[in-house]
Amino acid sequence: MAFTTRIASQGNGVPDWAIIYSDYEGVEARALEFLSGEFAGVVLRKAGEYVVPSMPCVKATADFPQCNGIVLGRWERNPLLQALLKREEIPQDGYLVRVVDNPGAAGTQLILIAGDTPSAVLYGAIDFVDDGIPRLAPRYGNGLFYQHLLGSERVPSYESRRAPETKWRSVFTWGHTFTDFRKYIRQLARMRFNQVIVWNEFPPLNAQEFLDYAHSWGIQVIWGFSWGWTNGQCKSADVTKLEDYRKDILQQWHDVWSKLNGDGIYFQSFTECNEQSRGGRTIADAVVELVNKTATEILAETPSLRIIFGLHASSVKSHLDTIAKTDPRLEILWEDLGGFPYDWNRPFDETQEMELTKALFAQKRSMGLVFKNMLMMEWTRFCHQVAPYVMGCASPLTVAEDEAIHAPMWTQYNADWIARADIAYRFAKAIHQDGTTQELNIAANLTDDTRFATAFAAELFWSTQEPCQAILERVLRRRWIR
Repeated sequence: MAFTTRIASQGNGVPDWAIIYSDYEGVEARALEFLSGEFAGVVLRKAGEYVVPSMPCVKATADFPQCNGIVLGRWERNPLLQALLKREEIPQDGYLVRVVDNPGAAGTQLILIAGDTPSAVLYGAIDFVDDGIPRLAPRYGNGLFYQHLLGSERVPSYESRRAPETKWRSVFTWGHTFTDFRKYIRQLARMRFNQVIVWNEFPPLNAQEFLDYAHSWGIQVIWGFSWGWTNGQCKSADVTKLEDYRKDILQQWHDVWSKLNGDGIYFQSFTECNEQSRGGRTIADAVVELVNKTATEILAETPSLRIIFGLHASSVKSHLDTIAKTDPRLEILWEDLGGFPYDWNRPFDETQEMELTKALFAQKRSMGLVFKNMLMMEWTRFCHQVAPYVMGCASPLTVAEDEAIHAPMWTQYNADWIARADIAYRFAKAIHQDGTTQELNIAANLTDDTRFATAFAAELFWSTQEPCQAILERVLRRRWIR
């Protein structure tokens, strides 16, 4: 059935709009799902009126629609995008959003959302909803009227052409601390994260369900577990027992984590302390020995496996020459490089932190950096996992109670990030300019609705091509950010 030539009016003053999409599968299905829901909610529904319109979604053909439309998808898969855009206009790994006149019907318009990849299609849809619509909505007197934006009035000119400067934009979390894994994944995707590191002491029973859902939103899952901690306490680790640790890690890998079909593994070892040596040798030397021997065996069995080494700088920063001997097949994710934005409870010295950051650049190896200064677990009351469990399926009452407890804390973190936005921007800018860092990570407990601090950091991870003030303003305009 060819619905693209003419789409009937829904009546009741509902604007005549349709989404003309390329594919309804994988991440592009999520893009259409997101755009349809958000667009209809903002534009087709009127506040205070019980009118329930549907959002027409039509498979793209070479025919231009006889109504206003949003053309969504990859250039190669959408003939309308091919007719209206040049392929080279779409940046690598990025997207282009542009408002144009509709050649098929006088007086109507098309909003083009073209992505280089399926994930980029989703990010383009997010751009239009979160950043485009707030800028385009007309203002009358003291009001802001979204529902009239795409009604009788023409859509103002809008263009956004963006691509990520960071390959892996990730979040680290303890698996049992987030309450609703579907909401969690949707929120990460909306902030354009594409990786989540989930730390567990025991595997979640619904690991495959979580993995499949994350993949459907373009997010890779890295399973995290301990390499050489003793009863969860790295400070009590015995560096004379590296061989025992190695055997235990390999057994855990074979018996548990290799069976969970993740996109890689992440580990931390006995580096989360301030001492530089233990048991007559430097912590740097001991951890590199353990890591290299263990990783060599794992990679001999699974050569393509991504292994991310979570390394705390506090115990090894005086021995970077030793850390440089880490197997180059591993990615090092550096943590605790100093105060803001790298940590929440360490003294801040921008000069020293920038010098250490640049010293890591000088190693010229695949690595990532962790930003913090956001809500973490309450370590004095922390409950360890004691057995396999169901992850992220708490009741709505639990979700609401946790959010009420966390809200005043997030107020303080948001204030820190607003007041220090320029500092975080300078670090992210330096990281992007160097180009060594492949991953930027947030370590935080992001179980609630999305807060400004997280959304702003995510924007810095994506790109710092714009001035800090422009990024700050864009995030503050988003209606769903608290």
